[in-house]
Amino acid sequence: MTKTELVRAWFDGLWHRGVESTIDDILAPGVVAHGLGAEDIVGPDQFRDFYRAFRSAFPTVRVNLVHVLESGDYAVCQVDAAVTAADGAGPFHFPGSCTVRIQNGQFVEAWNNFDFLSLLTQMGAVRPDAMSTALASVASTAH
Repeated sequence: MTKTELVRAWFDGLWHRGVESTIDDILAPGVVAHGLGAEDIVGPDQFRDFYRAFRSAFPTVRVNLVHVLESGDYAVCQVDAAVTAADGAGPFHFPGSCTVRIQNGQFVEAWNNFDFLSLLTQMGAVRPDAMSTALASVASTAH
């Protein structure tokens, strides 16, 4: 399986179809996932906890792979994601990208960059002007 096919299998199996065993099939035992919370996620069990919490909040997830590029042990993908909240709100759309390091047909490390600010803004959890307000506040205290 190519790295591109492995990335597609990850998003299709786990996120589209909800086949939780995809975690054990594709994640190496010591996998480290960066960028999905305040702390790194280490190992399939911690990722499973993250996955279950995310799917509890967003039972419907669609990830459209816009581009996948391979280089050496790495695959980099640009995505457009859409989620629907447990209360039926949405779908909410947001972009993201992932870089995964792959060895022996499994992900051993992943760097995730999803626009969760956009997601939270669409959900009404963050004001649309929150970023500009925060930047203005920081700029005014820097002088």
